[in-house]
Amino acid sequence: VVGRRARLDAVLGQESARGPSRRRRRNRRGLRCPSDLRGIIPRRSRRFLLRRGFGRRRILFLIVDFSRLLPGPWATQLLADMGADVIKVEQPGSGDYSRHNPPNYETGGVYFNSVNAGKRSIALDLTQESGRAVAHKLIAGADVVVESFRTGVPKNLDVHYERARALNDKIVYCSITGYGQDGVMATVPG
Repeated sequence: VVGRRARLDAVLGQESARGPSRRRRRNRRGLRCPSDLRGIIPRRSRRFLLRRGFGRRRILFLIVDFSRLLPGPWATQLLADMGADVIKVEQPGSGDYSRHNPPNYETGGVYFNSVNAGKRSIALDLTQESGRAVAHKLIAGADVVVESFRTGVPKNLDVHYERARALNDKIVYCSITGYGQDGVMATVPG
C-alpha cells in the first residue's frame, strides 16, 4: 500500500487525500500531526481534518472573469479566496481600466491589485476571431462566467449567455450591469 501511495503522490505532485504514508507521518519531534494544530483542535478533530485534506488548496470551480473595474473582480476575488481558479480575461494593451486608476503603487492601481490577487490573467482581443476561439475554449471548460459589459456588448463579442450555454450546458452565467439589462438607462455604463 505504501508503494502505491508513493507512486500516486509522485503522479499528483502532492500527498494523497488520506495524508502522507505511514513512513512519513511522524515529523522530527515525533508528532503525528502538524504542530500548528496541536493545542488548538482536539485530537479526534485533527485526524478528521487531516483525512479530508485540511491545509491543502483545493480547486473548487473554474471561473472565467470578463468583468472590469470593481464589482465583478471583487466578486471573483471572494470566490478565488475560497479556492476557485479564476482566469481574468483582459483587453490587450490597456487591460482592466482599474490598472490605471489612482492611487497607484509601484506599477499599477491599488484597487486593481487588491481585487485581482491570486487570479490568472490572459489578454484576448474579442473583436478578432482568434481571440473569440480561445474565449470559447475557456467557457467550454468553465463552471462560471462573470461579465460586466454594457447591454449588447456580449452579443457583439460572442460571449453572451446563449453562446455560453451552447458551449457548456452546465454553465452559471453572471452578468453585472449598473442599471439592468433593459429599461431607459440599460445602455449607460456604470
